[in-house]
Amino acid sequence: MGYLAYDASHADLGLSLLKVQDTIPICPTQISQHMALGALEAGSPWIAERVALLETNRKRALRALSVLGGESVTKSEGAIYLWAKLPEGMDDQRVVERLVKEFKVCIIPGSSCGSPGYIRVAFANVTEEECEEACKRLERGLECVLKENQ
Repeated sequence: MGYLAYDASHADLGLSLLKVQDTIPICPTQISQHMALGALEAGSPWIAERVALLETNRKRALRALSVLGGESVTKSEGAIYLWAKLPEGMDDQRVVERLVKEFKVCIIPGSSCGSPGYIRVAFANVTEEECEEACKRLERGLECVLKENQ
């Protein structure tokens, strides 16, 4: 369920999109249809509230990742996660394992997504309080890992 918008001045993109568009509207599952109806009935105030929460959580996650240096974090808008580059020579798998075991915060190693040396931090689907607590643990954990890496 959804829609697609693109800049019509890119005709080649439009032609490519037309090749796949018929599989999108003709095959939505019943649960997707019910969810779309629920979203329409809830209206834009519900969506605005969720977007505001995402922005609050995004700022918290950015603050936690700032210990890596501002240029390390990929700035994004609209995503529910952030990418951050670890200092040279740090193993993203080991960093993530340590963060889980010692600081009880779970993030994704970039190598799991084809980007070794990075970490992926999601901030959606948690309350403000949960995000605040998780980001505090993430920041403490990264500070500890960075200190030992020097």
